[in-house]
Amino acid sequence: MGFVFKSGRDLVGFEITLYNVPGSLSTATGVFKQYNVNIVFIEMFSIAKEEGILFVVGDFTDVDVDPDMVYKELKSLKDYIKDVNIAPTIGDIVYSSNIVVKDLGGVRAIIWSHANMSGFIEGVRTKLGVEMGVNLLFHIGRDVGEKIYDYYILKAGVSTVEDVVSGLNAVISGHKWGKVIDSKVLEKRIIIRFSNLWECEVLRDKVGEPASNFFKGVLSGLFSRFYGREAVVREVKCIAVGDKYCEYVIEVV
Repeated sequence: MGFVFKSGRDLVGFEITLYNVPGSLSTATGVFKQYNVNIVFIEMFSIAKEEGILFVVGDFTDVDVDPDMVYKELKSLKDYIKDVNIAPTIGDIVYSSNIVVKDLGGVRAIIWSHANMSGFIEGVRTKLGVEMGVNLLFHIGRDVGEKIYDYYILKAGVSTVEDVVSGLNAVISGHKWGKVIDSKVLEKRIIIRFSNLWECEVLRDKVGEPASNFFKGVLSGLFSRFYGREAVVREVKCIAVGDKYCEYVIEVV
C-alpha cells in the first residue's frame, strides 16, 4: 500500500534499507518493541538479492519517546541496516517515498484502491453506455484471463481443471481480487463461488442484476485457454445484488 492515514494519532513512518541477512527484519522491528512503540503498519519491498526496503509506521501517540530516538537506534545497527530515513508526511498521510516496483510471481503488479476500481468500472459503464461498456469490460477481462493463464497457470505446470481452479485462487488471492470459497467440477460444467470480488463490490446496490463483466471475461479467457475451446460463463449469483457470494457457471462448448 505504501501510505497510512494518521486519523488523529501521532504516527511516524520509517523507511529502512535492510541487508539480506538472517535476523535483519527481527532486529529492525525489535527496536520498536524496545521503545514500547506499537507498529500499526509494516510492508517489505524486495529490491535486490542483497537488500530490501522495509516501511514501518509506529504509533507514538501515548509513548514518551521521540521518533528521533528510534531513528538513531536503527541507524546504529550497521550489521543489519544499510540506511534509514523518517518517511515524509503530507496532511494526514504518512507515506513511503521509496517507489519500488512490486511483483507477484516475477511479474510486475500494481495496486488499485477502491477509488481506482470504482472510477474504472463506473467510468466505462457511464461514459460508453451500459451495453457498450459491459461488452468492453468483458473483452478486456478475456484478454486478462488469457494472460493470467499464460503467465501463471501454464508456468505452474497444471494438468487438471481442479489445478486450474486452485491456480486461479492463488492468483486472485495474491492480487487481492477476491477468493474462491467453493468449486465443483461436473461432467459438462464447472461451478465456482467467490467471496469479495472487487468488481461486484464496487457496484453493490448500484445495479439490478449480476454486475460482473470484467471478471466474467477473465474466467472465459482463462478456461478457453486451458481447454482449447470456447468457455461460456454465466454469473448466477452476485454480491452486487445482495447475494452472499458470486457464483459462476462455466460451460465449455
